[in-house]
Amino acid sequence: MSKNYNYFPDTSGMSITPRIIGGAITPMNSESLAMPIRVNDSGSLVVVGGETSNTLIGDGSASIASAGTSQALPSISCNEVTIEAKETNTGVITIGSSTVVAAIANRRGIALWPSDSVTFEIDNLSKLYIDSTVTGDSITYAYVR
Repeated sequence: MSKNYNYFPDTSGMSITPRIIGGAITPMNSESLAMPIRVNDSGSLVVVGGETSNTLIGDGSASIASAGTSQALPSISCNEVTIEAKETNTGVITIGSSTVVAAIANRRGIALWPSDSVTFEIDNLSKLYIDSTVTGDSITYAYVR
């Protein structure tokens, strides 16, 4: 039985086809790459990053040089970045502004345990800072522009 999935917008001329992935309907672009969706304020589903100019352009990693000291991510222009705490970490990494603190007593920012991830819509990675409870713990990231 065929179903019509017209609620996935094609806002940029990009061919978007819904596919079932892990039991959920996921819009796919013409290159069969999954495209994230979100519900907007009016309750409609919207494809995030549906502009044709958004292309995966890079990834990288960063290690905590000194636990208890916030450090900026590198200066890289982007529209969105997903950051993941490496699965081999033994502490907690926090991500936030320059005032980020990983220590539990004064924690500020978003805490990531090993393999946790978070996505930000941001125009430059350098606006994000990381800290950890353990020197040498690290993150990986992938960004689009």
